[in-house]
Amino acid sequence: MEGEFRSMIEHDQSPIDRCCRSTKKVRGRQKQVVKLASYLKGHKILDVGCGSGDITLELIKVMKVKEAIGIDLTEESIETCKRKGIDARKVDVEKDRLPFEDNYFDVVFCLEVIEHLYDPIHLLMETRRILKSGGFLVISTPNLASIHNRSALLFGNQPFTTGMSHLYRAYEMNYDGKPKGYIDGHRRVSTLKSIKKLLSFCNFNLVHVEGSTFDPLHNEGSKDMLPSSLQPFLCVLKFFDKCASYFPSIAYDIILVAKKEE
Repeated sequence: MEGEFRSMIEHDQSPIDRCCRSTKKVRGRQKQVVKLASYLKGHKILDVGCGSGDITLELIKVMKVKEAIGIDLTEESIETCKRKGIDARKVDVEKDRLPFEDNYFDVVFCLEVIEHLYDPIHLLMETRRILKSGGFLVISTPNLASIHNRSALLFGNQPFTTGMSHLYRAYEMNYDGKPKGYIDGHRRVSTLKSIKKLLSFCNFNLVHVEGSTFDPLHNEGSKDMLPSSLQPFLCVLKFFDKCASYFPSIAYDIILVAKKEE
């Protein structure tokens, strides 16, 4: 199944490329997710951690679904999504039972969420419950074993996808930056091998894996986020980041598609 899914993606790229060119809000990892979504069939989708709703809208557009629901923890996100016409509901996925019937959704998206949870098993088991048999779960999450984190550790620095305090990002700790009020909410950062085992434990069948880049490095103004000592090497850093994305085990971010099979 994994080989068939990958072959289908590699031999037909044009539909989603045209879709994604219509908006600047979909870039990098998010564009990859939306592209994957274009190959998944279904009428009902759930976006866990819908945030601003921008990606939810892109998923609705490319999948042409009849029903799309977003859930998030913050009232601000829920109100933002509702203003955009999205059916959004406040749910604490850490502990709440998801407010949906068994076997309800065709596809569930869980993008940059599980690393913020103390224990993602509750969410994964609830996701399996509400997915139809043959339904898909799409996950994206930072990779603890990325070449970026391995390099940071080699020089005695904190891995970029983890933190020691809610006041400091790991990046600022590594380069003697000052706290900017950023809350580092990553609690469970996984390697590719560990997340595969986690999905297997929750009775999902993994059908596709791909790596992604460190998106901020490729955005406008990326040079300003680097310390002055690294700014002359921005092009080199982008090159190696892009190369790493072709190898999920060392890519900065991991995207996985798993299937519920009875």
